[in-house]
Amino acid sequence: MRALVAGILFTGLASSAVLASPHTSREDAYILAVGDGWTSGGIDLDELGGMRKNLAGDFLWFRRAGVSYRVDDPAVLGKATRCFKPLRALEPEQEAFRQREERLDAKEESLDRQQDDIDKDLEDFEADEEAGMPVDGSQRGELERRRDALEAPRAELQSEQRELASVERELDAREEALEAEAEAALWRLIDETIASGAAKRLPPR
Repeated sequence: MRALVAGILFTGLASSAVLASPHTSREDAYILAVGDGWTSGGIDLDELGGMRKNLAGDFLWFRRAGVSYRVDDPAVLGKATRCFKPLRALEPEQEAFRQREERLDAKEESLDRQQDDIDKDLEDFEADEEAGMPVDGSQRGELERRRDALEAPRAELQSEQRELASVERELDAREEALEAEAEAALWRLIDETIASGAAKRLPPR
């Protein structure tokens, strides 16, 4: 699942090598910056970092057929932002997934620590026994009971992890579909701005 960072609009799109629209090429790219949010596609992270240093304010920058453009019109920026509204609507479900994943990770770590402690105590017990040292026979039984008692929560955890993996696959599939729709809509808008003259052509870098 793509990671979302607070203040950034879907930075995971920055690494998209092939854009959603069938009329885009591998060289086409875009950056949508509104407020503190940046959405990008078809641009690698190094290039994105350099662009962020050189561009300021709210804008839609894009490279189309080898030519770079910038749009500052608030109306166009509003339309561009709305292209990603269905994708952003998925964020609460993704956040709920992350929280559930963190809880299961914490549960697994706790069980692992308990298992490690029991295994170490058993190893120490067996070492003392092999060395001929006096040992309490009931101690081994107690350790084994504690070890066996971990089997039920471990099985429950594995069941929850399988269910969570299914949820993740479903969320990823929906995200990919919404992302493709959002980028296709954005590229249609981009072509409209070029045709209308609303996009300012930038000099070659």
